[in-house]
Amino acid sequence: MSRRRISRPGKRIIAATTAAVILAAGAGLAAQAADAQSADKQAAPGDRTTAASVRIGRPPTMPRGSEPIAAPAGSRELNLGVWLKPRSQGALDDFVQAVSTPGSAQYHRYLSKGEFAARFGPAPATIAATEDALRAEGLTVGPVSPDGLDIPVSATVASAGSAFGTGFTGYRLANGKAVYANTSAPLLPAAVAANVSGIVGLDNLATPTSNLVTSGHEVLAPANGGDHNGDDNGDDSPNAPQTTYTAPKVCSSLTTKLNNGGMHDGTQYYSPAALSSVYGLTSDLAVGDNGAGVTVGVYELETIDLTGIRDFETCLGIANPVAVEKTDGGSTTPVDASNGIGDETALDVETLAALAPGISIIDYEGPDAAHATDTNFLDNYQRMVTEDTVKVISTSWSYCELDSDSSLITSENSIFAEAAAQGQTVVSAAGDSGSTGCYGDQTGHDATLNVDDPASQPDVLSVGGTSMKGLFTPSVTAWNTSGDGQGGATGGGVSQIWALPRGSYQSGFTATGYRNGCNAPTGYACRQVPDVSALADAGSGYLTEVYASLGRQGAGEYVGINGGTSGAAPLWAAVVALADASKPCAGTSPGGLVNPVLYDAAKAGGEDTLTDVTTGNNVLSYSGYDGPNFPAAPGYDLATGLGTPLAGGVTKLLCAARASLAGNAEMDRP
Repeated sequence: MSRRRISRPGKRIIAATTAAVILAAGAGLAAQAADAQSADKQAAPGDRTTAASVRIGRPPTMPRGSEPIAAPAGSRELNLGVWLKPRSQGALDDFVQAVSTPGSAQYHRYLSKGEFAARFGPAPATIAATEDALRAEGLTVGPVSPDGLDIPVSATVASAGSAFGTGFTGYRLANGKAVYANTSAPLLPAAVAANVSGIVGLDNLATPTSNLVTSGHEVLAPANGGDHNGDDNGDDSPNAPQTTYTAPKVCSSLTTKLNNGGMHDGTQYYSPAALSSVYGLTSDLAVGDNGAGVTVGVYELETIDLTGIRDFETCLGIANPVAVEKTDGGSTTPVDASNGIGDETALDVETLAALAPGISIIDYEGPDAAHATDTNFLDNYQRMVTEDTVKVISTSWSYCELDSDSSLITSENSIFAEAAAQGQTVVSAAGDSGSTGCYGDQTGHDATLNVDDPASQPDVLSVGGTSMKGLFTPSVTAWNTSGDGQGGATGGGVSQIWALPRGSYQSGFTATGYRNGCNAPTGYACRQVPDVSALADAGSGYLTEVYASLGRQGAGEYVGINGGTSGAAPLWAAVVALADASKPCAGTSPGGLVNPVLYDAAKAGGEDTLTDVTTGNNVLSYSGYDGPNFPAAPGYDLATGLGTPLAGGVTKLLCAARASLAGNAEMDRP
């Protein structure tokens, strides 16, 4: 299985549709950009724009390096999402800030399950008026989402074009993929448009990517449930399941195989036990706080290899329940790491299971990333939030801000605000393309400073990457292995879209190299990325078991070494889950948006909570960018954020911040 690095050319194959968005003072939500001219495109079927009708957002423009081809057939079916604005964006922003800020009278008074729609969702009359307007145009309207934000619409290209006053055109991208896009921004009656944040799904230009990097090193996994002592005769037992321990240990047969292949703990990889030691998870695990009672959701756009996950858990002597929930039909492409399918999910699930061995995990599986539409992308997040079953959400899939659709990003923002209002912690990988987050997505922005979405969303904990060597007192630096032309670098920089409300958690944390990319008004800061960091270097990364058809010893289950910020995100999700489940937090509400607490700790010193990373930078050497870098430095920086976790300190911090809530039933989330 010759894998060096899963390629990123499909990161977000769409031209700069967000452009320069203007931020309302004190609000985190970007206003809709004005319509752009659609030169060189098929004309809309009659411009019906009048005082009584308004175009929402802006259309995509021709991706650089692509060529026009025939428009999609009028009979082609589209699944769209008409996304409505919250009832009051300002009130929602204020609530999220208050419920997430220690010392606030509203701190951790989360919404109960299903309460969001009544408090902050669009009014029933607004929903009904929008549905009526869509039906009047001949569109098929599905049931509104539980939070009231999304009205699903089924249409054909022809009926969508007629209803929204737009034509469609086709493109062949530089990578040969045939795609289509609307030629004009969608048109709606003015009274309806005032309540619509965007219409998602009118193009299929988007191809989100995972933030996984592979080392190319792997060994054939020990037989499933069989040989674990290294002699390959299947006569021994796996590690016995445990409930209290320092950390799960890798079975001897796998350790032997890795050693025989020249791979050693603390040098070429970090075992779960080593990671637990370095990041202080052992302080929770040693007293039996292993995550039991907490359910973590992983966001995925590929098929899961349950056989590999169970085998890996058997080797470690753990048995986390792993359930699969398919959104919009889920993935249809079989697992095969040789084709880049399954590695991401395995890294996410196995890292979580190994570091928080008592948690339950739900794999929310959307359609294959290569074919997922913007509608699919949002549907999976919305399901995780509206079902409100998981306390922590880990995601390693992204695209860059500059090339993302404004309707998609504003709709995401509402979903993540809802999560924070309900007490769910969303943890996102910051990206693997350094300070040039758009590198590799074929839009001509390879050398442009930019950050990834959803890591830049204000209500998300963004996780950057580090490199480290050594088992006991490892040396740590910002992850940047781009010098070999094949590695990556930790994402980081300043959002061009999101400003944070006055006095919010990043106030006073202006990093070296900061640029006001979002045009925030005086007194407001642009969102900076990342918030925190952890191991991401695949050269000394995470053990991951997954099926491959072209392994060096034939088809089978292989244990490889993977990294990228896709590894750092679930590590931090495990840290938060352990805190939520710990005895010191017993009887309190879940962590929710933990960013304010972490930044407050950093202001106070935070030495027992976070380890500051002060060396390295995140300039991707082969991106073409030749401007100033974002260096790791004392305090907050745009390469490693506040630093890496000391899990015991994080648990104490998060539990202490909500200790006053213990025993108050009104403040506990059902």
